[in-house]
Amino acid sequence: MKVSIRTVDEKIFSGTAIEVTLPGMFGKIGIRPHHATLSAVLSSGEILVNQTKGQKSFTLNAGIAHVNKNTVDILLSS
Repeated sequence: MKVSIRTVDEKIFSGTAIEVTLPGMFGKIGIRPHHATLSAVLSSGEILVNQTKGQKSFTLNAGIAHVNKNTVDILLSS
């Protein structure tokens, strides 16, 4: 699935993943291919992007995520 992590000013990550773990307001949210449409407010924590070649992690203070049609768009607060 396609993953995009950005702020209003810059693109932080763009690529593909086999799984994404997000820090939701009430716990971790695991996203895999063909996940149902979802919008979520993110709390401070770590985004984990699992790729076939390894894992990347990104720290955030707050943000929002939208999942739709094998695409995960994450907007972080600056």
